[in-house]
Amino acid sequence: MYSDAGLLSSCDAEIAALLPQLKTVRWHPQRVDIIRARRFEARGIRAALDVLGLEMADAALAFGDGERSGNAQAVGFGVAMGNAPAELKSRCRHVAPPPPKTASPAAARVGLID
Repeated sequence: MYSDAGLLSSCDAEIAALLPQLKTVRWHPQRVDIIRARRFEARGIRAALDVLGLEMADAALAFGDGERSGNAQAVGFGVAMGNAPAELKSRCRHVAPPPPKTASPAAARVGLID
């Protein structure tokens, strides 16, 4: 596996140049997610709440840990995982313990699980 940061960055830039509708989100030196550049996870949450007649600010809780975690910022109660960037943590109402622990303590704290 490649681990040269310069080479990996070059690959990410090449993907961006060739496929502008996509973007890379590198979450590990040797792993990357390739997603639509204008993908909004919060749209799915909003669509489900619309069907239920509920508001994002009042009825939605979401967890996030990185750049792809727009849903945690868009809902009424965002939970950043402990390994999330400081910027995401500052936009969420709660910060959960980092992996390898799970989001379960945070979910219990807000009454989702026992």
